[in-house]
Amino acid sequence: MSSSGSSSPTSINTITPTLSTPTTAATSVGTSTKSDVKRILVAGATGKQGFATVRALLRLNGIQDTQQDRFQILALTRNERSKAAQELASFNSSSLGKNVGEDDFEVVEADLNSKESVRAIFERYRDDGGIYGVFSVQAFPGLGVDSSGEEAQGKNIADVAYEFRVQHFVYSSSERAEEVFDDQAKEGSSHLAKVRIEERVKELGEMEGGFGWTILRPVRFYENFSGPLGGVTFAIFRAGMKETTRLDLVAADDVGRIAAEVFRNPTPYSHKILVPVGDTLTCRQIEEVHLKASGKSITKVPGIVANGLLWMNKGTKDMLASIERPAEALAQGLLPNLPDQIEDARKAFVGGEDDKEGQKRGLTTFEEWVHLHEYEQEGTQAKTKSEVEQDTSGSGWNRVSLVKLISGRH
Repeated sequence: MSSSGSSSPTSINTITPTLSTPTTAATSVGTSTKSDVKRILVAGATGKQGFATVRALLRLNGIQDTQQDRFQILALTRNERSKAAQELASFNSSSLGKNVGEDDFEVVEADLNSKESVRAIFERYRDDGGIYGVFSVQAFPGLGVDSSGEEAQGKNIADVAYEFRVQHFVYSSSERAEEVFDDQAKEGSSHLAKVRIEERVKELGEMEGGFGWTILRPVRFYENFSGPLGGVTFAIFRAGMKETTRLDLVAADDVGRIAAEVFRNPTPYSHKILVPVGDTLTCRQIEEVHLKASGKSITKVPGIVANGLLWMNKGTKDMLASIERPAEALAQGLLPNLPDQIEDARKAFVGGEDDKEGQKRGLTTFEEWVHLHEYEQEGTQAKTKSEVEQDTSGSGWNRVSLVKLISGRH
């Protein structure tokens, strides 16, 4: 499969996009009246990936000594009055560099379920240079939960971005063994929703006046194993997976850094799929690395309890099976594009700059992530952790709860 194509059957995407004809004024959108500023709309800004992208873009501003190649970030939230949005609005962006200004960051409100609501954001900035780029990620609805809403939201923001002639669109999907199993995706599943959103993004990119696009397919997040609930999650993974299966893992912050680099320098990554991978470990290795890095066990429940939870939860069993399949596909040589997709993500992460000695720099390893995010001591490290988790702290960052794990609703 080419990274810009799709091998999924045409029956998967039978809905033709309904688009408003771009107005003459809209054709200037994406070319800012301030030629040195790129305005980026970040959907999902109160989530891990969205907030990581906001921080990474601001960090790029912070290291700029001039006013060239700067970003203005519009952090999109559904409800500006929500606790998460209020915490996002109070984020101390100046901590990311002396050159970060108050005007570099703004929280805006729109409902992704409504194209009219999304259009209102684009209209607001149309006569002020418009919006250059969009980062789009939708919240995972949960295991066993219908994902038609996820699909609609992802398509809505892509359609409106096209209408207003956005220059570059970054969609964060998820890695699923390239497109090998797309024809097996069930109606209403998050898998199928992501397939259809990806196809819409690619389709819009090929239309007259279409945007450049980059699709990120992150693997499993380290954050899934964070905190007490993460320990339960890990125990279930260990109970339900083969001992030899190696999990591809990544830090949410690294995904944000990759997205920011794509907006800074989109040409090398346009019409490409990038797969961010920070580490590849078996469950046993995850446990060993966590213990070494933190001095504490990652497992929070006995194996017999984990097995019981797994037995009660069909959704979780299906999820673990979906993790096993890509590993098997890779071993069978069915993923020829994956190495290049991983390498492109690595290049974006380092900004094209490797170590002076010529050694390739990689994404954050699991051991490094545990040191940075799990067990900081009081003082500077704890302050750093607080900054990282400002608007997304809490055990349910990915809509996971123990009740849902047991009931099979997540």
